[in-house]
Amino acid sequence: MSLPLPRRLSTLPADIIRVIPEIAAIPRLLADLRDELQSTRESLDATRAVAERVEARAVELDAHAIEAIGVMREGLEELAGGREDLSRMEVLTRDAMDRIDQGRALLDDVNGHLPAVAEAAEGLARVEDTLGLIDRS
Repeated sequence: MSLPLPRRLSTLPADIIRVIPEIAAIPRLLADLRDELQSTRESLDATRAVAERVEARAVELDAHAIEAIGVMREGLEELAGGREDLSRMEVLTRDAMDRIDQGRALLDDVNGHLPAVAEAAEGLARVEDTLGLIDRS
C-alpha cells in the first residue's frame, strides 16, 4: 500500500528538498487545496439547500397563483352575470319609465276632462232637481 503524497514527500531526503524548493511547498499547497475543496463543498451544500428551499417556495407560489387565477376567473364570470343582470334591470327600468310616462299622460288626459265631467254633473243635478227625481227628505 502506498503512502499519501504529503507523507511520501515528507520522507524525501532533505538534500532533494533543498535542491528543489518547490517540492517542499507541495504538502502545504495540497493542504490548502484540500481546505479550499472542503470550503467549496460546504458552499455547494449550502447553495443546494437554498436552491431546494427556493424550489419548494416556487412550487408553493405556483399553487397560489393557480388558485388566484381560478378565483379571478370566477370573479369575471360573476361580473359577466352581474352585467347581464344590470342590462335586464336597465330594460325593465326603461319599460317601467315608459309605463309611468303613459300613466302620467293618461292622468293628464283625465284631469283635462274633469272640469267637463264636473260641469256635466252639475248640469245633471240641476236637471234632476228640475224634474224632481231626487228625494231630498
